[in-house]
Amino acid sequence: MSETPLRDGVRRLLETARNEEWTFTRALTADERDRIGTEGAPEIKELVVRATAGRRHATSMLREVAAGRSADGCIEPPPGPVGTWAEAHHDAHNATAELLGALDAVDEEQLAANPGPRSAASRGTSRGLMAKIRSARRRARRAALTHGRKAVLRLLVETAVSTRT
Repeated sequence: MSETPLRDGVRRLLETARNEEWTFTRALTADERDRIGTEGAPEIKELVVRATAGRRHATSMLREVAAGRSADGCIEPPPGPVGTWAEAHHDAHNATAELLGALDAVDEEQLAANPGPRSAASRGTSRGLMAKIRSARRRARRAALTHGRKAVLRLLVETAVSTRT
């Protein structure tokens, strides 16, 4: 198991998102990439611009946390202007690079913390949730060794449901 599971998880998610964006560059025609959608049915370019705004907001939150200040995770960042696909794709790449840099500036404890002002009781709740997640991972590994994949999936679903309550 990794020493930095949260950081590694975020990196994997960002890598997956960027790979999808690169796939769109190769798989879609120029007309399909630059098509303009509507509010109810956005096209790929608008979705990438929204994702980029989210990455920039996550970067600013991580920078706040690294500086020892609380970060407001409740704000929905407005997407930037939608230009061409090349501009949106380039901006998404830059936002991802900035986010990865900000991610390297915080430690696992800071990543595990809930954004925003917190009381001592809520800090204890975060630690309790992380303990539940670690326990679930251990049980999942044991289940995989003894009962196979279906048992692991059932255990993970049960854990996800129990951590929401």
